[in-house]
Amino acid sequence: MKITRIESILYGVEDLEIGIRFYEDWGLDCLDRGAHGADFMLPSGQMVFIRRAGDPALPPAVERSSSAREVTWGVEDAKSLQAISMELARDRTVTQDAEGGIHSNDPNHCAIAFRVAKPESSPAVARAAQLNQAGSPVTPRRIAHVVYTVTKAQGRPTSDFYVERLQFRISDRVLDNGDFLRASGSLDHHNLFIQHRVDKLTFNHAAFELDDFDQVKRAGKYMLDRGWKTSIEPGTHYVSSQQYWYFKNPCGGDAEYFASDVVVDDTWKTRVWETASRVSLTS
Repeated sequence: MKITRIESILYGVEDLEIGIRFYEDWGLDCLDRGAHGADFMLPSGQMVFIRRAGDPALPPAVERSSSAREVTWGVEDAKSLQAISMELARDRTVTQDAEGGIHSNDPNHCAIAFRVAKPESSPAVARAAQLNQAGSPVTPRRIAHVVYTVTKAQGRPTSDFYVERLQFRISDRVLDNGDFLRASGSLDHHNLFIQHRVDKLTFNHAAFELDDFDQVKRAGKYMLDRGWKTSIEPGTHYVSSQQYWYFKNPCGGDAEYFASDVVVDDTWKTRVWETASRVSLTS
């Protein structure tokens, strides 16, 4: 089986209009909008779906508030999809949707889904050059990773599930914080971070890649001008070397702009850290 990337994020949002406005300002291309919510596409073809928190079609919430309800992972081919379905069906419910995607849950009952990745270009590609200029939203290239915060007791079992059952690789293990996990078909430093420092279950954030730190600064300035609040000020992660700016996301958790990702392959040796922090670029 080979998982290549995040294919989509499905949010259940208490204030639908504010949630939609956030991702419009974030720079995503809105393909559909109505009473049901909105569908956004990135130039990579990845999707962000915004739905009402009370929508009965959504997977169950694992926290009280707006949050990501399901993360869908893109896989290399139908063979990989079948292998994942058979593996997960050994000890948990697996269902199939009308488009052939499969749905299940991880050890924390967070909904996870899988479908064959469709990384072809989207209408957002043509718009990106027009949008990425002063006074306009900056269009992110893609969704690179998501982060879940879990209880300390569930930290290692959750990481083991993704490694042993879904063939993720551990890029870095931070003993007092969590594990950075790379999907087997990806060259990113991580596509999933299982964090346990805070000792609770919550969707922490989704990360969107920009070209460079100049774009991160310009995108962040635009978000501030639109009235959105910083969650973590611009800085650099010591472990992954990514430069970032985090904003509070009304759809759930935070949203991160980042640039300067590390390229990692199967020759990478897992590093173990006692602790790891960030360095601010504004102080």
